[in-house]
Amino acid sequence: MGNLPWLVLALALMALSSALGLPTWACVLIALLIFGLSALGPQGLADSLSSGLTDLWTWDLTVSVALIAILGALMRELGQVEDIARGLRGLGLRGRSLMAVSSALFGLLPVPGGAILSASLVEEEEKALGMGVGGPATANLLFRHLNFFAYPFSPALMFLASPSMFNMDVFVLVLYLLPLSVAHVAASGLASFALTHGRELPPETGEARGRAAVELLRGLVPVLVAPLLKAVLAPLGAPELGFSIFVCASIAASLLLARSQVNRASLVGALRKSKAFNIAAPVLLAMLFRDAFKASGVSSELRAILASTPLPEVASYVLLCWALGLATGSAMLAMTVLPAGVSLAYGLSAYGGAVAGYIISPFHLCFIATAEYFGLKQARLYPRLLAYAAIMLASSAALAWAYGLLAL
Repeated sequence: MGNLPWLVLALALMALSSALGLPTWACVLIALLIFGLSALGPQGLADSLSSGLTDLWTWDLTVSVALIAILGALMRELGQVEDIARGLRGLGLRGRSLMAVSSALFGLLPVPGGAILSASLVEEEEKALGMGVGGPATANLLFRHLNFFAYPFSPALMFLASPSMFNMDVFVLVLYLLPLSVAHVAASGLASFALTHGRELPPETGEARGRAAVELLRGLVPVLVAPLLKAVLAPLGAPELGFSIFVCASIAASLLLARSQVNRASLVGALRKSKAFNIAAPVLLAMLFRDAFKASGVSSELRAILASTPLPEVASYVLLCWALGLATGSAMLAMTVLPAGVSLAYGLSAYGGAVAGYIISPFHLCFIATAEYFGLKQARLYPRLLAYAAIMLASSAALAWAYGLLAL
């Protein structure tokens, strides 16, 4: 069986470490060391690590993810998160639409347990509607992860577009994932609200719609600056600059918009609360794990195992990545074991499975935070979450079939 048993052991130990409460970066490091030392030996692992750690793109992505975490904490510290909430309410969003949109917008800010950012808004709407907490709690968890399919500066999408994965422009990747974005929104809505009853709320009225729009825009500008700049400058060769310089522009925009509130205390508070290391380190280690995986030759072993199953090949990839996302609480790590040379159609479908598994994983911080906030046991949400996962797995397999017709 070659190195495949070492891969299984490494991933099992990672899942166990996560269950024991170790930080995500520590769990991935354990998996990397166990698998690397067993499959490659000390010298082989050292060579693989040296290659990864001297790659500029690897460090650009790692620094970008850390900066995005700082941006999210900074926006919260400077009141820009509150601007988004007030703006949405002022524009007349209420009830289910406010739950969905607020969760999706706050999902653009990758902070630890970030589902808490939208939970208070969702809870207020739930109480006003009288619909019970199960559906709103599910909405708070599911809608916030639209960024995994649709936001170019999502760490997962930056990783997927990297040279170690599909080596493609992240905006093109987002376009290819558009069908899964639609499927995610539809599945989230069905899982959250299909069997949920409650009265409808009329939109808030008033003469301050213009002010609400300004508040919403002011809150969203820092999030939008990075992808807009990259999109505008891409034809001029700006992708050579990498991601980090664009995230710096977003941070600068956040500081400029709230310059009257910026002081040493707010900056220090944002840095402390961002937990940038805890967010960026797993990304760096996942890329290093991918390098070790490629060097081990286990890719061909895994492909042979999947080919021997009675399932269609694409279904095997989707289910494998779904199971790994569920077991490890990481969409990125699930994708690192995708066999080398897999087609883009199969890879994107597998990514859909990985994200679906990650979202409903009991180790997922947003899932934990949502359940705790609404006073629910995780098990109570699983009937809705499994319905979501079933829709996404079917949609992911269908995507491969559709793109296969285009020989993608």
